[in-house]
Parts: sequence; C-alpha cells; structure tokens
Amino acid sequence: MKMFAAILAANFILSFGTLHAFDEDFWINTTESVERDLRYVANIAANDETLFAATGAGLWRSNNSGASWKHVPISDFGIIAGVNILGDGVILVGGRDSLHFSTDKGEDWTTISHLRHGIPQIDYYRFVERPDGTLFVAMRDWYSGQFVADGIWQSTDRGNSWSLVCDNLINGAKSTCIALHPNGDVFWGSWDWEGLFVLRAESGECHNIYAPGGLGEFNWDPLSMAINSRGTILVGTNETETSVFRSRDAGKNWVFFNGWPANYPRGNILAMIVDRYDNFICSAAGTIWYSSDEGDSWTNLYPNNPAFGFYSLCVDSLGYLYGGTNKGDIYRTKESIYTATGLNTSEPTDSEFNFSLSPNPTTGDLTLDFTLETQGLVTAELFDMRGAMVKQVFSRQYSAGSHRTTNKMDLVVAGVYVLRLSVGAEVLNRLITVVR
Repeated sequence: MKMFAAILAANFILSFGTLHAFDEDFWINTTESVERDLRYVANIAANDETLFAATGAGLWRSNNSGASWKHVPISDFGIIAGVNILGDGVILVGGRDSLHFSTDKGEDWTTISHLRHGIPQIDYYRFVERPDGTLFVAMRDWYSGQFVADGIWQSTDRGNSWSLVCDNLINGAKSTCIALHPNGDVFWGSWDWEGLFVLRAESGECHNIYAPGGLGEFNWDPLSMAINSRGTILVGTNETETSVFRSRDAGKNWVFFNGWPANYPRGNILAMIVDRYDNFICSAAGTIWYSSDEGDSWTNLYPNNPAFGFYSLCVDSLGYLYGGTNKGDIYRTKESIYTATGLNTSEPTDSEFNFSLSPNPTTGDLTLDFTLETQGLVTAELFDMRGAMVKQVFSRQYSAGSHRTTNKMDLVVAGVYVLRLSVGAEVLNRLITVVR
C-alpha cells in the first residue's frame, strides 16, 4: 500500500480530531537517560507505535512511546540526516555515506552505498514517495563542503539507482524541506534566500516559485513545509512578520499570514507537520502551534517560551506529540494531544473499526477488506479532491466479521480520490490513486 493510501483524511467532509492546549509542565524528556550525546535531532518518524529518530549520533529506535531508546547499529554513531516511513511500511534512512532500508520495522537493514551507485556523497535529508513508488530526495550539503548539482534526485527502483532531475535550477540543492502534493507535484525549499521550488507531475517542468514574478519580493528562507490531503500547502519561514505562507492551488497563488501582533506563529518556523486529521502543527521560537482550519487561525499549545526549540515534530499512533531539539533531546507530551471526543487514540483495541484497500494505485478493480464488530449498514463512496461525490461504490448490510469486496473502477478517470467508508456513526477515509 503506497503512501497516499496510508493518509487518513478525516477532515475531508467529516469532523476531525480536536486538539487542546496544555498546562505549562506537559513535556517529558525521553532521552534524559540516554548516555550518549545525540548532538541534534534532525527528524522523528513514527511507524505505528515504533519511533525512529535521526540524530547527529546515529539512528535511534523506541518501541515504548519514548520510555527508552536503543541505538540502531547501521552507521555506528555517525550523522543520520533523515528517517522516512514509506507508504508500504518500508523504513528509509539517509546518512552521509549510505542509504539504509528496512522492511520489518527496523529489525534487519539493507545498505546501499553512494560509491557503488553514483550518488553524491552528501547528507541526505527527506524523501517523498509518489503513488507509483517513485522516490524523490531533497539533499543538503551543510557538512561535507562538496559541490552538489542543483536539483533533486529521483529513484524508480526503491533507491537502488538515482538520477538528477530539475538540473536547470540555480541553487536548488540547498534543501531545507520537501513535501508531496496530492496531485503528484514535488515542492522543496532551500536556504540562504535561494528559492521555493516545484517539480510539476503533469509536465515534468521545474520552477522556482521564489523567483521574480513569484515570491521574489520577499526576503525569507523556507524552513519547513507541509501539505495536507486536500492539497493545501503551508510554508514556514524565518520572516518575522509573515512567517507562514499558504497556497490552495498547488503553489500558483499564495496568502501571507501577518504574524505580528496577531495570534499567529512567527519567527523561525523550524518544523511543520500535518497529523492524520489534517491539522497543521508547527514549532516557532520554542512554542508549539496548531491550526485545524488550514492556517486561518492558530492556537498556541505551549504559550510559555521554553529554553529549547523544536527542530523536528512527530505525532505517533497514540496521539503523543514528540519534539526534537538541536541539543539532542527528544521531548514527548505527557498525554495524547487529542481530546476523547469521537476519538480513542489512547487505548486502541483490536476490534476498532478499520479497513484496507488494494491495489493502490489501481488501474481497474479495487479490493476493500474490513471487519465489523456487529451487523450494520456499510457504505463506500468516492469523492474527488474538490469534495464532489464521484460514485457510490456500494451500500449494503453486512453481518459481524471480516469481509472482502471487489469493486470496478474502470470508468473512473485517472486522478487522486478520497474513498469514504461509513458504518453507522463511524467513518474513515483513505486517499486512493486511479491510473490509466
């Protein structure tokens, strides 16, 4: 199952999980007992309840919500610049010397060397994956000092070989962030006021949105970026007065949120993520902010400025929020960041209503597997990305137990859709891609 299938789009048409602010003392330093200095935390990724942290002292894993951390011996204690969970559960780790893959939640690893595969020996940063399995990596060269060709790199064979794309760009290699749009466009930013770039999926063309005629009149660095399942892009910058920019049309037009003196995140927006309910969460000058309306309004989860700033953020399957600092610490909230209204993130059970679909992307038939605790009416509906219903896939009574249905998609035009499955008051959504 590819990355698009793993995104829960519960804010699409439906209600989303609700966040709430916390008291002053709501953080736990999960790495306090780690004897080694982690130097800094580049990013954190969650695979269900298993956490992986890319740090300046190697890759670390926690199987117990950060209660303890264990070093993953794939590169001694060298720099790991990025860890990513791909759509099919494969864990992809980038370091200065090699790429590392794991298909079993980090138990066993396969290493791909730069030297054997013609990839520049630099610091890998973040990866994104299109529904067809194509990987894109934004690279940075902050440590080795070697020249890197401008652009981003792509792989169509799960990282075994790579090719440079967008090599027509200037200064496109000083990457700070990368994100994938639901339409397949790849966006990434670079530092030193160099640009915000896009690789268009349909045309294959690359553009610097920051260039004159775009956003060139602003002197800012795109430090962080996130795109939700509806295609809304938020970019966090180091611009004091307009710290967050938004686009709802795949980067063609932008809105600049004035963060001073209004109640908006401002300053250096060091990290920006989207949770599984399409809430945007970001860190700014040591504070944590969230928005459930795509940036129109923000709530400060932690209004008192702590002595540390979060350079990476992550929410696990239980709803705990994690923040990594440039001092090598990983903090975790003491409780789930979601209220219990309509959502049971703190105590998931085996009987929790869920469903899976395959293949994704699909060229024809789409198979749905789901389990019911009790008898009920099950309805599956397909929506386009504007919220219009394309078709009702099925609606019928099912008995308690496990079920599988095969559904024809051959008359649906190619594109990205939301499949909504409802049983009584319970509703779940999955993004699917139809290809021709």
